[in-house]
Amino acid sequence: MKVAAALAALIGVAACEDGVLEPHELELQNIRRISQVTYQEVPFAAGALHIVAPDGDRMRTYKLVPCHGGERICAGSAHGRAGTMLQGQEYLAVSGAYHNTTFYLSPGGDGFLRQGHREVPLAWATVTPH
Repeated sequence: MKVAAALAALIGVAACEDGVLEPHELELQNIRRISQVTYQEVPFAAGALHIVAPDGDRMRTYKLVPCHGGERICAGSAHGRAGTMLQGQEYLAVSGAYHNTTFYLSPGGDGFLRQGHREVPLAWATVTPH
């Protein structure tokens, strides 16, 4: 645990400098990604996701489903509105599936969503078959 925290701190410090990553900084980022994939669930690795996020004083749910041969993510089902995925350093961003909403999903079941200028935390879990 101490090693993971130290690696995360080093990556954070490295990213604050001038935006150019040195080879050893890239290596640290790769170690972090490998650790996340090994020890935390990765979005869509086992299929569709249920997402819950606050919407005012209520909670709202979403369902994101891999579609189009895994190239896109659809809202609600494999036949829903298709969005796009973009893998960033910290998050997998899914946009276009739900109108004016971008989901930022991190390994381990959390992240945030952005609707216009509003950002709220979210939790996600893989859909389990009945």
